[in-house]
Amino acid sequence: MTSLRDFLISNYDELKKRLTYRLGNVDMASDALQDTYLRLQDKSVEQKDAAPSVAHPVAYLLQMAFHIAMDRERSAERRLTVEEAEGFLDIVDSAPGPLAIAEGREDLMRLLQDLETLPKRQREILLAVRLDGESREQLALRYRISLRTVDRELERGYAFCHARIRESDQ
Repeated sequence: MTSLRDFLISNYDELKKRLTYRLGNVDMASDALQDTYLRLQDKSVEQKDAAPSVAHPVAYLLQMAFHIAMDRERSAERRLTVEEAEGFLDIVDSAPGPLAIAEGREDLMRLLQDLETLPKRQREILLAVRLDGESREQLALRYRISLRTVDRELERGYAFCHARIRESDQ
């Protein structure tokens, strides 16, 4: 009884022709048959050359080679191409660096100190709207003022902040 490796070698051209037809690529078929041979060689070493009994060696080898080719294709689909990998290297990190973070914190601290110079009600309304998300209506009820007055306080607070930020940018 001949081994599957010997059968593959003696019927290589026929197996390659049939596998090429099934895969649609002669190079893929050749590579798959080569890998099939290597796997059979590994199995024979593990099994001390005990030849497995296969009723239909052609079908068995073709199926084995076909599965190897499909595994290779799936593996290749998961890998990045060189162009894709280079594309990732060109990505710029948009997160601020340590210097920008430190400057931002400094600006924020300066703005918070400047907010202390605002009239108390104006500061509280501005912070309640911007930080706490309170509605203008809620603030009008709390301070017993009109919506128009709330809007005016917000406008003045925004103008103040805008002016301070412009000053710090210069």
